[in-house]
Amino acid sequence: MDIITPPSKTRFRVGNVSSTMMDELRKIYGNNIKDIVTLDEEELKVLNEKGQHSRAAVQAIFRVGGRIAPVSYLGYLRDEVMSDSYLRTNYYFGNGKLWRIILNSNTIQPVFRAAEALGPNDLMDTMHRIAEADRRRPFDLRRGKLLRIYIFRISNEEYIFLLSWPLLIDKHWTPHNLFHHPMITYSIMEEFSVAETVTMEGNELDYNVGLLSETPLLLSLNKTQIRSLLDSCWVSSYQKNDVILNENVNQTALLVLLTGRVARYSKGDDEWMKPLDEVEEGQLLNPQAVLGVPSSFLLEASEECQILHIPRMQFKHLLQNHNDVGWQAFKAVTRELDHYQKSWTKVPEEVKNEIE
Repeated sequence: MDIITPPSKTRFRVGNVSSTMMDELRKIYGNNIKDIVTLDEEELKVLNEKGQHSRAAVQAIFRVGGRIAPVSYLGYLRDEVMSDSYLRTNYYFGNGKLWRIILNSNTIQPVFRAAEALGPNDLMDTMHRIAEADRRRPFDLRRGKLLRIYIFRISNEEYIFLLSWPLLIDKHWTPHNLFHHPMITYSIMEEFSVAETVTMEGNELDYNVGLLSETPLLLSLNKTQIRSLLDSCWVSSYQKNDVILNENVNQTALLVLLTGRVARYSKGDDEWMKPLDEVEEGQLLNPQAVLGVPSSFLLEASEECQILHIPRMQFKHLLQNHNDVGWQAFKAVTRELDHYQKSWTKVPEEVKNEIE
């Protein structure tokens, strides 16, 4: 997609924009706005000639000529802008004008502006735009270069969507193979808008078995919970004879969610890993400590851990034709997500000593 290079013009700083519009822009871009620029007739003409988007939308804007439009015309014009994927991505219509938002140079511009329901094609546009933005510094879960976590809001719930570079560079994606890819777990994308992106360097990870590269998943965690996981989720090892033992249980919680497996310790039991699909709902595990499980699973004054069940809800459309580790991971998360914000239970010292 070509980037329009507009003629130089007066740039409207934050102080020249209404507070209502700035509140809306901050919801979209956070504090990453560098400048806000109005479009004059010359730039609108260039935009119209590009032909990369809905001509009806551009012509409607062109008729206004960057000036305040009659009130009766504003609703129609906004609908035209927001219904066009290119304009919605690169421009903002507010205060009766079309604005181009210039972000800080290190910011990846979010793609979705509105909370309206967006279809598979809109998601496709997002994937391709992200791929293009990252092409100069590609990330690859399989090589541990960079793990990028995209946080989206869907129907007022926040989720993270993990994407690895090999999946992004496919230029022949279609809505069908995106939502039927055997390596992607998803839910229906309703009221879908980019909320925030979080990145972490992956070269500090040492996942000997490579399980972190297996499945990009859509996980039901809010931003606070995600950050608490990212703060201490470095994995030292993932082998039977070198079981994960970190200072805090949450250091392996992300790995559990990614793989759908519970790492457990039980004296005299050498089955260190147990797939969640082999754990019945409500079944009590009885290890001396459960590794890789959030503290909300650990019953106070008890050495047992109960596996709780979450109704499918938004996840009723999960893939059915492969080993659905994503859903198995969800089954291991308690419905009361607030429990994640409690302090994490440390692995008892006696357990560490016995294993060592």
